[in-house]
Amino acid sequence: SPSTIMAGWERGGGSRRPMVPMSRAEAEKDQDKIERVFDEDTGRWRLIRGGGEIVEEIVSQQQQRTINKHATTWVSRPGARGY
Repeated sequence: SPSTIMAGWERGGGSRRPMVPMSRAEAEKDQDKIERVFDEDTGRWRLIRGGGEIVEEIVSQQQQRTINKHATTWVSRPGARGY
């Protein structure tokens, strides 16, 4: 039904349960979680919502300059273009 979303093994605090449909309340609770994850390809930190959506973070102009300066000096992988 449209009110259910499939959940993985990790659902339920790490217990190993088979894949079962997630209730609407569980899906909404999962969507409320926001996690900060380091993106190795770009050298930037990303905010990721529970469902995998990337959320933009509002920062000051000075913070943006610092982020860009750090990210442009980041070498993501050996043999990357330009290195």
